Amino acid sequence: MTAWSVMSLGELVDGSDGAIKTGPFGSQLHQSDYLSPGEDGVPVVMPRDMVDGRLDYGSMARIPAAKAEGLSVHITRPGDVLLARRGDIGRGVLIQEADAGVLCGTGSLRVSLQGSELLPEFLFRYLSTVAGRHELEGKAVGSTMPNINADIVRSMEVRFPPKDAQQRVVGLLRSYDELIENNTRRIQILEEMTQAIYREWFVEFRYPGHGDVPLVDSDLGPIPAGWEVRRVADVATVDKGLSYKGAFLTDYGVPMANLKCFQPGGGFRRDGTKPYSGEFKARHAVKPGDLIVANTDLTQAGQVIGSPAIIPTSGFGEGGLVSHHLFAVRFEDRRIERAYLYYVLQDERFRSFARGRASGTTVLGFRSADFLSYVFPCAPPGLQSRFSELVADTHSLSERLEDANEQLRATRDLLLPRLISGEVEVSGLDIDVGNAAA
Repeated sequence: MTAWSVMSLGELVDGSDGAIKTGPFGSQLHQSDYLSPGEDGVPVVMPRDMVDGRLDYGSMARIPAAKAEGLSVHITRPGDVLLARRGDIGRGVLIQEADAGVLCGTGSLRVSLQGSELLPEFLFRYLSTVAGRHELEGKAVGSTMPNINADIVRSMEVRFPPKDAQQRVVGLLRSYDELIENNTRRIQILEEMTQAIYREWFVEFRYPGHGDVPLVDSDLGPIPAGWEVRRVADVATVDKGLSYKGAFLTDYGVPMANLKCFQPGGGFRRDGTKPYSGEFKARHAVKPGDLIVANTDLTQAGQVIGSPAIIPTSGFGEGGLVSHHLFAVRFEDRRIERAYLYYVLQDERFRSFARGRASGTTVLGFRSADFLSYVFPCAPPGLQSRFSELVADTHSLSERLEDANEQLRATRDLLLPRLISGEVEVSGLDIDVGNAAA
């Protein structure tokens, strides 16, 4: 077995062109410095923006470029590791080439190992293990909200092999990430194709046979003859989910869908599901294929409020429930197809309606009465059925790709601590290290 080294991050940084630095103080970056949602500027990385080791730009606040220039010491470079420095200790992200230039935010801490003996990705992978997270958590200070600072991170010791072995380790782990990313892109393409068909048929009214159908006036403007103007209340009812107690969020129990299960704009995130061990009523229950809608958003930007999702088979095969932040949509009219209404609600027109009707100072809320009042042009049952049959195969393939990704993540996460600790020897493996040395 190759010889391993043990060094503190402070020693590694001092011997290289690196740095360990917390984000700007509140006196350097005020709330008034941030741009309004939708305005272009330099992204500022807060802990909430670090999702599964990647940056979530959808939730990221931005500041003007001129303001960022004055905070240049906090601008990131490729290979920098950003960590949450308070609250959710252990959350982190590795800055990729495409991410370089974002600003390390007030609640974050930057570890730059440029030119050191330790590869940034090896450090990031180590911090992703239980042992790495526990070491950070063990050094954190504060009783109500754990905090880490630059001195704490400098004192952290890391055990690592020579660079060629590090390259093999991160190269092997990266191969799993690339397979997951390829499957994720395929899922996105399938969804984009389906949305394009929906817009073509039901927004532009260029569905099969449309040339023989005249447009007629309606309360929503011209729509094809034979279509109806309907409210959601005409075709469905809603149940608000369970107002739960945190004590029942345990490691076991019934799967509960919540706000973290939503992609901005629509779609289900499996990794957001929480097990719930308390009691709940039938109106809170859901099963695979059920349609759910976010009725709350914890930010004023309204990223997920009004977003729809479909309960997947995986994880919910024996049923589950929804939290009070969600509506479970119950269908009362057989003339509406579930898949069709899902895309009606995924349309930006509905989401704009939801954001416009939402109210609240710190938390946005969307009332069930407002949801049920939404009006849309409803296609004839036959066209809905044709659309549903068309998208059924793509939804099925997307589920299989999600299943494959879960298996890949499980295998990767099983290997991760064994590779990082040296329990699994990689010197004899033919691994394409690619740019793992970067």
